[in-house]
Amino acid sequence: MKKLFIILMGIVFVGVGIFMIVRGNDLAKRCTTETTAKVVSIETEESTDSDGHYTYTYYPVFEFNAGEKTITQKGSTGSSRAQYKIGDSVELLYDANKPEDFIVKGDKTSNILGIIFVVAGVFVTGVGVIKSNF
Repeated sequence: MKKLFIILMGIVFVGVGIFMIVRGNDLAKRCTTETTAKVVSIETEESTDSDGHYTYTYYPVFEFNAGEKTITQKGSTGSSRAQYKIGDSVELLYDANKPEDFIVKGDKTSNILGIIFVVAGVFVTGVGVIKSNF
């Protein structure tokens, strides 16, 4: 039973990784309109790790013009250290049909994380298969 659980967890990791890669590539294909955004604030999310220590994730809030609209929205990727300061200018690519969908120009985080999940999933699945043979 434990071996099956390990194999299933590996398959789930592979699936999540593939989803992240496909979603990131779809967003990159749709986001073709370039603009310069300004960081207008930094949102902080607090959580607690398994040892009870507080951890913080920092998300930049971007403001940019998309045609006649001004979009103010939190970035989808946070980090453990603030990557931006209020007032920074950042090059973005957005979807002209849905400007709320945007990416920071040159950001490959979704693909990198997707690849990490796929590799980890293959490894975990392999461990489950090898364990089942012993």
